[in-house]
Amino acid sequence: MKTMSTTSTTATQPKAYNIAGVIGPIVLGVDRKDREYGTFTITRSNGKTMKCIAFAEHIEKVKEAAHIVQDGEIRLFGVFNRRQFKGSDGKDRTALSFRVLWAGAPKAKSKEADEGASLDF
Repeated sequence: MKTMSTTSTTATQPKAYNIAGVIGPIVLGVDRKDREYGTFTITRSNGKTMKCIAFAEHIEKVKEAAHIVQDGEIRLFGVFNRRQFKGSDGKDRTALSFRVLWAGAPKAKSKEADEGASLDF
């Protein structure tokens, strides 16, 4: 009797995350495949700064959201990319960047929620 090996060959998708913070200036560019992209930093509420990149239509969403909040907090959804390389000093280095899949302004609090929060019982 023959037995068949059933090994799973499905690739795992990188885990996506929501982050929020204040974004810095957006620097636009074009990659080797002639795709537009934008890079920027986001400063989170804990004070940590992260480098981010957005391609094509995602950079337009980042720019729109940044314009709406005008130096306020922006929300991003995307995946972390880890890149390992040798530094100029010969040491192994790891760079972590965030690839944006969605961007927008945080939802505004409803008027009722604000009123309810200020009630004393």
